[in-house]
Amino acid sequence: MKKAIVFLMLALLIVSAVYADARAKANERVEKARKLDRLAEKFKAETGFTGRVDRAYQRNCLSHFRGSFPGISFPDLADTLATRQAFDSIMGKIMPYIGFEGLNLTKAWIVHDKNHTSTIYQQLVNGYSFISGGNVIISYYRDSNDIAIDPSIEYKPIPPVQVNYTFEQAVETARQHYINVLGYPDTMSFVIAKGDTEEDGSSMRQSEVRNNGIKYVSDKGEYRLCHLISISVSYGPARQRTAYIDAQTGELVQLSDG
Repeated sequence: MKKAIVFLMLALLIVSAVYADARAKANERVEKARKLDRLAEKFKAETGFTGRVDRAYQRNCLSHFRGSFPGISFPDLADTLATRQAFDSIMGKIMPYIGFEGLNLTKAWIVHDKNHTSTIYQQLVNGYSFISGGNVIISYYRDSNDIAIDPSIEYKPIPPVQVNYTFEQAVETARQHYINVLGYPDTMSFVIAKGDTEEDGSSMRQSEVRNNGIKYVSDKGEYRLCHLISISVSYGPARQRTAYIDAQTGELVQLSDG
């Protein structure tokens, strides 16, 4: 009888602890949601923005904006200077709500067609950008006369790393992978393409490689600083592949088609 009572008491303690933990997590989620709601309302009140503001509750930040700001217009999209100034003005308004101390964004390029104009601000960490994400895209849509803002900021701290491997050494790592893993003959050689980096891959000749810079690549939840190498060597259905070589360790992180 005593054993049964002790067992029952232990069970009640475990259930109580689990319930308390679940309740604490639920309360934390509610509080985070309330903070983001207050932040969204503050953003609208201080900037005069009218429209939709989405919340990313898991990342605990404002995630997407669609609407308009008073005093900001795009009367002539052909005037690239005025367009850039309008985008910069918008960036100045949203930075206090999406950024953090030390955030470094650089304006990369403008994309323009008859329906919309977009500019991309790339995030730089330790002087390097990201192969995917790490940017803010601001778009103006002519038909609806409104603005869309899509932040994709990386908030996780990334410590600086030493670049130990040159592009030429990274190319040799990729060549050895083609020989030892993909089965190409050991007489295979790569020719380093001349000219601008990140050139249209369609202009690359057979067995040519091109330097597409050094960027952060996500690998198993962590970011690795990698040489990006376009390789114009057919393998299966792919006419061209991209090798990601760790600039610190020289390891081939991944090889992707296209």
